[in-house]
Amino acid sequence: MLLLLSSGARSRYREDIVRCLALPRGARLQFRYDLTIVDQAIVADVRSGKLIGQSALVCYLWNRVEGAPTEFAPCRMVQIVKAQIIGSSFIVLFEAGAYPRISDNVEFATLLSDDAKRLPHWEREGAAYKLRGLFAVELTAKLAIDTSNDLDAFEGVVKKLSQFSDFSGAKPCQFYAVAGVQAVNLDSDGNETFTTVSATRHGSYVLTSGNEYELLIYVFAPDQGPVAAISETAIHVQSENELIEFPLAKSREIDSEYDLKKFRFLTESNLWRITGALIVFVSPKHTIDDGASDITVPVIFQGRWAAGVGRTLLIAVGSSVPAMLAAAASSKLNFGLGVLMFGAAIATGIGTVFLGSRKT
Repeated sequence: MLLLLSSGARSRYREDIVRCLALPRGARLQFRYDLTIVDQAIVADVRSGKLIGQSALVCYLWNRVEGAPTEFAPCRMVQIVKAQIIGSSFIVLFEAGAYPRISDNVEFATLLSDDAKRLPHWEREGAAYKLRGLFAVELTAKLAIDTSNDLDAFEGVVKKLSQFSDFSGAKPCQFYAVAGVQAVNLDSDGNETFTTVSATRHGSYVLTSGNEYELLIYVFAPDQGPVAAISETAIHVQSENELIEFPLAKSREIDSEYDLKKFRFLTESNLWRITGALIVFVSPKHTIDDGASDITVPVIFQGRWAAGVGRTLLIAVGSSVPAMLAAAASSKLNFGLGVLMFGAAIATGIGTVFLGSRKT
């Protein structure tokens, strides 16, 4: 098993932890490490192709006080899907898995005791301290950790992270998680009903064009007491694919420590498959800037081929039958001419329905 660390040394590293927690199970995220802080066993596995499919644990590293013991907070189990060495960088792409359940950081430090000397720690050099150790490590022993996909496990991770100054203080991080997608339907009385759409194992949602859906986002922050101020910010959703529409609000104000935010989205009915992604991020305004902790949720809208075939046949019948009747009335209709007329009508239907409706 691998251990992949991210610290609070830069805002991007801190946001990577927020992103990792926010992703739906199976969705992908990329980390990058300088080779000087990567275990040589990992480098060897990358070059031999053995790293693909391996399990890893993403952890936050607290190292803000020079000379003090470093601490590690487990965040999420992941599976490696791609790993490369490009120049002086180790680039790893992984799929998000379950959330770990660890009672406290001391318990987790005990699990890492066999590799403690290789992990980041402060060492004195003269009058100063220097952080030494690896940020991407192949662990000596497999970690026995209880995990869960439930959002209460997500809350448990957030509570532990919020104990550190990188995620709290004057500018706290806003944690959130994709809680799912549901289809919006109408019953016989005109009332809305909802059906849960299961994600694929790779974290994407396969939908149908022309139908309306709802993206569910759970926002959470540990209770800081009745007089604690809530940061003025909002959670947003958008898409780079212009065919994906948002009929209601694309922004929801975050006005409590915990809430379920809902965003409606859809595409017009289309014969062709539409691929895209929903981009979710946190910001006081509707722009992705520093601290936005943005993630992408892949969506695939299946085309309505059956409806297209039906329309094509209707066009073919509607345009060929009158011509056949006219030919029959003049005693010119025969089998070959009938086939030719119907074939030409089918071609017209295909051109009208399929080629004329194609959108890019």
